[in-house]
Amino acid sequence: PDASPPPAPGAAPRIGIALRTPGGGPATITLARNLPAGSAVIETDVAYFQRIFDPADLGRGGSVTLHARDGTMLVRSPTLPHMIGHSFIHTPLFQKYLPRAASGAFEATSPIDGVRRLYGYSAVAGYPLVIVTGRDLSDTLAVWRGWLWVAIVAWGLLSATLGILAWRTSRET
Repeated sequence: PDASPPPAPGAAPRIGIALRTPGGGPATITLARNLPAGSAVIETDVAYFQRIFDPADLGRGGSVTLHARDGTMLVRSPTLPHMIGHSFIHTPLFQKYLPRAASGAFEATSPIDGVRRLYGYSAVAGYPLVIVTGRDLSDTLAVWRGWLWVAIVAWGLLSATLGILAWRTSRET
């Protein structure tokens, strides 16, 4: 659990993470906030968030990640236990995009596996958390390319039909 002092009255919520120890025990996320009646502390097992993220189907190479605003990875699906607790503060998300807008999208190469992805992100209102979804760019473009071929074939058929109708009309006059 978080050993630092409780937040000052009116201060933004604080987030901490207690990682799995060599002796075992689950990783936890601790949120603390001062309320008019006193401090409130909520400690949640990371597995709770993992169960929420795991059903998300973002295709081959897709991911959902929860970060603290300081760049610390808290939860990721598909899970990468060895990366939990690592800072990603020097990535484009935290250096370029998040300072400009609380939510948005960008294209970047993953610092974890080198895969080019299309990312969407959103800062969680009232908490120092950021949720990030990523989808493999080639997988995303494959869907778009499929629809492009459907449109090209439809345009070709329509053009051929109109051409035949124009030809028949010109022969009848």
